[in-house]
Amino acid sequence: MQNLLFNFNLLLAQTALEKKLTILYVSLFVFFLLMLILDSRGSQNWISNKTLKIIIVTFFILATVALIVLYFVL
Repeated sequence: MQNLLFNFNLLLAQTALEKKLTILYVSLFVFFLLMLILDSRGSQNWISNKTLKIIIVTFFILATVALIVLYFVL
């Protein structure tokens, strides 16, 4: 818990440029995950490994939530 609060404190201590870069990097990660999902669906070759599919969808959901939180908090 203390580590989480320390990391949140560091996030709030960022400069304006660092905050913009954080949002940019998270949004690029979401974009690349979305492209991975769309490419695999479009080529009719959806990921056959169920564990990998769950990991990719989970990363996409977590990254999207993080982007929304960062956008409205920063």
